[in-house]
Amino acid sequence: MIESSSVEIVSSFIWGEMILLRAMLQSISVIAVIMTALSGCMFGPGTGEKVYELLEKSAKTEQTFVKLQQQLTDKETKEEQLYEKIINLDMNHFEQMVSMSKEAKQLAADRENLIKQERDVIDKAYEQFREIVPLVKNAKDEQLKAKGEAMIETMQHRHDAFSDLTEIYLRSVKLDRELYDMLQKKETEQSALKKQVAEINEAYKQILSKNKDFNAYTKKYNKLKKAFYEQAGLDVKYEQGE
Repeated sequence: MIESSSVEIVSSFIWGEMILLRAMLQSISVIAVIMTALSGCMFGPGTGEKVYELLEKSAKTEQTFVKLQQQLTDKETKEEQLYEKIINLDMNHFEQMVSMSKEAKQLAADRENLIKQERDVIDKAYEQFREIVPLVKNAKDEQLKAKGEAMIETMQHRHDAFSDLTEIYLRSVKLDRELYDMLQKKETEQSALKKQVAEINEAYKQILSKNKDFNAYTKKYNKLKKAFYEQAGLDVKYEQGE
């Protein structure tokens, strides 16, 4: 039979990092643009407008990602609150521990669904973005072409970082759900809990690293996009704060 101290070991779980992680994820900013001038010498007729439309279409697609991110953060907050209650219970309240663990496990399942939806949104936005590749390749201005290629490369790295982040996040959710199952069994040994917590913590370290990469590439991309518009001769108006 598991003793109270066995359950309390889980208090070493750095649960708060998950909340910080999701708060730090960034989407490509949607830039409100009013096109008042276009230099046609760097692209063929109408091509500049087409590139702009594709880039902003991709950015707007990611707004769904922002909404999903908020939902995911809400789930994480509720799950964290449950977890804090669980680790403060002793074996005299085992039935309550079981009930809360089941509820927390469902929240983890909800998070799994939301992160998969986020991945679908990012993938869709990326495919829309990739439509500019042949247009950049045929750009007449070499400086513009170079800026476009840098933007494309950065977006590729960003997409790869999010793919890696999603893969690790899904693995961590699986580990979380396993932990909740363990907390519902009186026979769970302290050593097993320690091992599970160690695996969870290692997964979150990897998530935080990939999250840092994702944020850095997002910031770099936004700067490159502005530079690209300027080089293309597009007269644009950005939203406040851009």
